[in-house]
Amino acid sequence: MDIGKGYNERLFNSGIRKKYHLSRFIWLAQTIDRYKINADRVFEFGCFDAKTLNYLPSDIKYYEGHDANWEGGLDFGKKIWKDKPHVKLVESSFVKDLQKVSGKFDLIIAQETLEHIPDKDLSGYLMELERLLSGYCLVTIPNEIGPLFLIKFWTKGLMRKQRDKYHWREVFWAFLGRADKVQRIQTGHKGFSYLEFLKIIGEHFEIIEAKGIPFRWLPKTLNPTIGIVMRNRNLSEKLKLSATENV
Repeated sequence: MDIGKGYNERLFNSGIRKKYHLSRFIWLAQTIDRYKINADRVFEFGCFDAKTLNYLPSDIKYYEGHDANWEGGLDFGKKIWKDKPHVKLVESSFVKDLQKVSGKFDLIIAQETLEHIPDKDLSGYLMELERLLSGYCLVTIPNEIGPLFLIKFWTKGLMRKQRDKYHWREVFWAFLGRADKVQRIQTGHKGFSYLEFLKIIGEHFEIIEAKGIPFRWLPKTLNPTIGIVMRNRNLSEKLKLSATENV
């Protein structure tokens, strides 16, 4: 069995689950268009099989994707994109792997990835992504607190797809948004708070917006995914200066 294909079949085969997981890729494409983001050079952290390429502008000049190759996703991607010389896929499992990357990127993408980075390593990864970024950074993370958490928890329980084990007290605290009262499991989503994550990532980038996906007209607390648009701080200063000069 092709492991990479198996992952895609689980998430993108059909039905509501497919629509939900594709919504973040649609958000990505729409955000690039809405902000008129230059995407000549793109870096993706946690690329799996580089499916994101299907949602990027067709005229990008260079794409580099890094992934730990869990479930063989990177191997699967190398087969798909082997005839595209502007696509480079790299197996990456540690901060030191990002330290080897040179050059600047107009756009950095991390979809459903940063929540899996151990707390002790997160700042190191963010520092490297900050170093590589010259333009915009687009990130999606799961919502694991509030009323949406409770809906997801019971739904997964009914479907017997709940991998993380919760004590009833942890369910209560997660519902109230107190992720600090929930045992953190890095390999899953348990104990992850997008609110705390926004504080951390805001130390490295300028956050332009953080909205829910796929129901962007609803509050973030009622969405299963959070989409974050950020900029390199130096770019923000240049845009402000340019705006002042044009007055």
